[in-house]
Amino acid sequence: ARYNAGLAALAAKDGERARRHFEALARQGFPPAQRQMAHFLAEGKAGLVLDSNAAAKWAAVAGRHGDAVGLLPALGARPPQA
Repeated sequence: ARYNAGLAALAAKDGERARRHFEALARQGFPPAQRQMAHFLAEGKAGLVLDSNAAAKWAAVAGRHGDAVGLLPALGARPPQA
């Protein structure tokens, strides 16, 4: 439910609210939220300052939890755009 709330906040262009949802889930070990945190930090979005090191750390954590897409920012790559 909280992940969907984060997605809804993104759709509503409320990045800071989305970040709060995703960050809480990321800290609880939810890989898609960890990937999203990596993206926010890699792009300097959702009220966060661009931080490549922190982005790489979140991406690596997501990857260790089974999210292969989460590894892409750590490798300097971007996931394919839909």
